[in-house]
Amino acid sequence: MAYIQIPDRSSYRFFYSLTTRWADNDVYGHMNNVVFYEFVDSIVNYWLSASRALPVPNNNVIGLVAHTHCDYFAPLGFPNSVTCGLR
Repeated sequence: MAYIQIPDRSSYRFFYSLTTRWADNDVYGHMNNVVFYEFVDSIVNYWLSASRALPVPNNNVIGLVAHTHCDYFAPLGFPNSVTCGLR
């Protein structure tokens, strides 16, 4: 069995904290998988705006997330806060 190594925080350049919502849970009380990708979208768009790397939304150029990857290391659900890392 292959194990995934948990990346060190120094592997990331930017962090953004979010709070989970009641509606984020599925019927089993676990975080719904689609919510993890909402976190990805939130951190990318926050960084684009805060860093002024791309003036959102008044620009002819748009930002796209071309590749994402999600490894699950521990359960997450409501009520929790989560720190997202961008690299």
